[in-house]
Amino acid sequence: MPEELGDWIGRMDPRAAAPLLPSLRRLATSPEENGRWVAGVLAVAMWQAGADAEESMPVLLHAWSAHRDNRPDVAGAWARKGPAATAAVPLLREEVAAVRRHNNSGGTGRIRYRCADDERLLRHARAALTSCGEEWSPSTSVDG
Repeated sequence: MPEELGDWIGRMDPRAAAPLLPSLRRLATSPEENGRWVAGVLAVAMWQAGADAEESMPVLLHAWSAHRDNRPDVAGAWARKGPAATAAVPLLREEVAAVRRHNNSGGTGRIRYRCADDERLLRHARAALTSCGEEWSPSTSVDG
């Protein structure tokens, strides 16, 4: 599934995207073929097309771990899901408490250009935690 198509689905009104859900479900049944960034695009597209939390949460969790670049969009989907994203709270708490940022591979290069992605991830992760009834503060640790 091309990234542009997934982004397009993600911007659609959920009622307009709903007819795409059966095709997205078929794609989601083969996560080994939908790894890395494709997993994130697929997960967010499924959510946008109207998949319920029970169906979309495993796809979103797969996308989170499939590639770190998926995390800002997946956290954004969880923030919009509200309390239905409670299963993601441990991952989100770990992310906001991490000292080393999600997109820092330890190398050199374009790290400074990726700060906006990281800030977006943190903003979405904090919003998701709040929508799940979790208190968040800069001193919140992974253990609570």
